[in-house]
Amino acid sequence: MDRRSFVRLFVSLILAACLLGSCTGTPAGEPSGSEERTGSAEAPTEAVPPSSGETEPGPETPGTEEPETEEPGPAYQPPEDGSFTVCGFDLSEYVPMLYFTGSGDYARINRPSITNGVEKAALSALGFEMKMKVIKVDKYCTESRYDHEILFGKEFRREGMPEYDGTKSYYGVTAGGTVYFCSPSPMLYPYMWELFLEEFMGVPVGSGERSLGCAIQECYREVPALDYEKLSREGYTLVFEDEFEGDDFEGDDFEEWD
Repeated sequence: MDRRSFVRLFVSLILAACLLGSCTGTPAGEPSGSEERTGSAEAPTEAVPPSSGETEPGPETPGTEEPETEEPGPAYQPPEDGSFTVCGFDLSEYVPMLYFTGSGDYARINRPSITNGVEKAALSALGFEMKMKVIKVDKYCTESRYDHEILFGKEFRREGMPEYDGTKSYYGVTAGGTVYFCSPSPMLYPYMWELFLEEFMGVPVGSGERSLGCAIQECYREVPALDYEKLSREGYTLVFEDEFEGDDFEGDDFEEWD
């Protein structure tokens, strides 16, 4: 073999060895031998401490709070000794009086229905009689007839009373202890008296219960205006109705409730 042939053989062997190494070798950066290859590296996980059994409260869910309840108003509290007083005066010393002015009003009003209603309610609630007196006057009365009075009507004036308002029905107690009931409709007086008993003596209207006592002080109350529905609930029925036109008013043009 000449020298040129030998060099060619040697170069061929070197090239063959290089080709065999590229097919069976391990690329740089890859695990070799028994090391496993994974598509992506897993993120490290933090260690979780063991649970102590207690859980922290989560955020409150809107709309799950308990609704607030309104506190009930104070219940009626009678005096422990069972007494009945108005501004410190014993109620048994009071005299109820129904005032009328003018012969026309005096004749048309059904006085017994008013007096009987007040007297029966007083006896039922208080346990003692309060005889009602009917006073007919020709002008406003400003002087007291008794030391302690319960006045029904609009024909009187007493110190501490508001100026009479013919558009309202109201009642109250003056600082001096005078009890008054005023209304453009005298037939409302038994009903207003029952409201008075209910508020200040703890006796519900129409219940027939006996009061356990009262200690009434200076006050003023207005009665809501009555309408057909209210009158019907109170047991009244319309028995006569008439309408008129013009500026002249005749005495026979009126509504009558029974």
